[in-house]
This record gives sequence, C-alpha cells and structure tokens, in this order.
Amino acid sequence: EDITENIDVPDGEKRSYRYFKLKSNGIRVMAIHDPVAVKGAASLNVNIGHWADPITHPGLAHFCEHMLFMGTIKYPNENHFSTVLSEHGGTSNAFTAEEDTNYYFDVSTDFFEESLDIFSRFFIDPLMDESTSEREVLAVDSEFTDCINQDSWRHMQLRSSAAHQEHPASKFGVGTKATLSDDNTRNELLKFHKKYYKAYRMSLVVLSNEPLDNLCTMVIDKFSGITAGDPDEYIEELDFNKIPEAYGKEQLKRFYRVVPKKDYRTLKLVFPLPSQVDLYKKKSDRYLSHLIGHEGAGSICQILLSNGWSTGLEAGEIHATSQFSLFGIDINLSPLGENHIDEVMNT
Repeated sequence: EDITENIDVPDGEKRSYRYFKLKSNGIRVMAIHDPVAVKGAASLNVNIGHWADPITHPGLAHFCEHMLFMGTIKYPNENHFSTVLSEHGGTSNAFTAEEDTNYYFDVSTDFFEESLDIFSRFFIDPLMDESTSEREVLAVDSEFTDCINQDSWRHMQLRSSAAHQEHPASKFGVGTKATLSDDNTRNELLKFHKKYYKAYRMSLVVLSNEPLDNLCTMVIDKFSGITAGDPDEYIEELDFNKIPEAYGKEQLKRFYRVVPKKDYRTLKLVFPLPSQVDLYKKKSDRYLSHLIGHEGAGSICQILLSNGWSTGLEAGEIHATSQFSLFGIDINLSPLGENHIDEVMNT
C-alpha cells in the first residue's frame, strides 16, 4: 500500500530505497538496500514522548522506554536481545524526547533478521514485568543523577522550568526514583503503553544488504502484529490550541544566572520562533545563523572581540518541536565581558 521507489537521492548513490505502509496497521516504513553493508540496522520512532507524561508521574515515557527492553512474551529473557547483539557486533539504544521516543539497533547482517524479530516484539507483547520495574526505576534515577552534573542538561531543564506551567514544555521528562516509585506507577505504565504505543504513531527504517523485496517481507512478517489504533481517539487531550503557548510575553525578557559545573563564562540568548519542523526545506534558521554568527569586519563577533568582551560566538536553532523552535546565541565571555553583559546584549 502506498509503495514508492521514486525517491530523490544524490547522484552516484549506491543504495536503493522503498517507502510503503503496512496494510494491516499503517506503520510507515522506509526500506534501504545497501549492497556493501556489513551491518543491518533498524530504527522505530513512536510519535509520543514525555509531553504526554501524566502529571502524577513525571518521567513515565522515559520509564516505558526502559521497560520495553526487558523481555517480551515471545522472548521472555530480558538479556536475550542484548546478548544476540553483543555476540554479533551489534549495539542498541533509545531516547525519549518531548514528542517522540526512538528505538534503534545495528548488528551483523547475518543476524539482522533474527534481531529484527526480537526488536519487533518490543511493540507487540512487552512483558512490562513487575519484577524488573524496580530495577529500571533505579536505572532511570541513575540517568538523572548523571544529568544533573551536565551543564547542557541543566540549561535544557532551566528552559523547561521557564516555560508556561500549563504547557507540557514545562514538564520534567527524565524521571527519578521519587517520581516513579509509588504503588500506582506500574498501572500508569501499562495504561500509557496501551494508550499511546499504536501503529499510527510509528515510523520504521530498516537497512541491510538484503534485496528490497526481502526487507519488505521481513517487515510485513514481523511488524504487522502491532495494534493499529485510532488517530482521532486522543486528539482532544493533545489540542495545543486550548493551552497557553510555551513562551508567551510573560515568559520572555527574563534573565537567569546559572553557576556552571565546569569553569566557563557563557551568555546564552534564547529566542522562541514558530516551529521550523515543517519548514526544513527552507532552512530559515540557517540564514539567521549565518548572519548573526558571521565573523568578518563589522560583525557582532568582531565588535565583541575588539572590545575584549568575548572570545567567540555561535548561533543557530537549539531546539525544535511541533509547537515552537528555539534559536540560541551563545557568546563566550571574557572576564571583562562578564562585567559588561548589558553592553554585550546591546551590541
């Protein structure tokens, strides 16, 4: 259904591509044949992330990501997937963002089909076993402990805290032992997975040295069992027209002083823009980045350097969601510049 191989590729491209949707549930699939690949790889994206966390359980989407790796009905051994990958030169990982959760792996092509079958069961019959939940809560908590010592993550969380509190952009998405250890966490986890992990939210990419027909057959065989779901079922609760924008007038013109973990001085200016996600072909933010980040005569960078206030400047999109994008200007301050922040911002 909706099969196309008429895909724009660079001249000289050796790979071949095929896009299609599964008839059974509508998962969008891109299959890629690479004749010289020594590893096969797959990535499945679920269009739901921590913006959908219930208020009572911050970090639940991230916790769900962890739990999908912990065994399935078909492959109940929680270490089976990682064992197969590690024995055959493979790796796997996942991440949870605001509106998406992404799972991916690679492995020797000889074991790609076997690994793809194990991977597919994450989204069909995950065990979500109670005996592993406590351990994975601790794993989530450990990630949080690592994050709080990373300046980049601390800046990201500050941006979230600065957003309008009625917008999901203000949510804390990592999760901790404190947010995920009450008696109702498992029930909320099962509800979250049942509610959101539906095929209409999923996109899959597979790559191997197998012919395209073989790859497509693998996908149809292994992923058709995922529940299709109804795209209109939860449209009301995700209606952004009914909540305040993340960074309205009251959230702007704020100045925050942050003590970094590392020894550096940076002035970060952040500007909300309309979402650039669907405008990726126009690359409007690249124009701004080029103009503001220019280092030639008469540029902002040159003026700051000549005054001894800065040692460098970077500008570009730092965050993108379906609802807004954030454009950032990072100015590396000298000790003198730290005492002339107003002048630096007015340059």
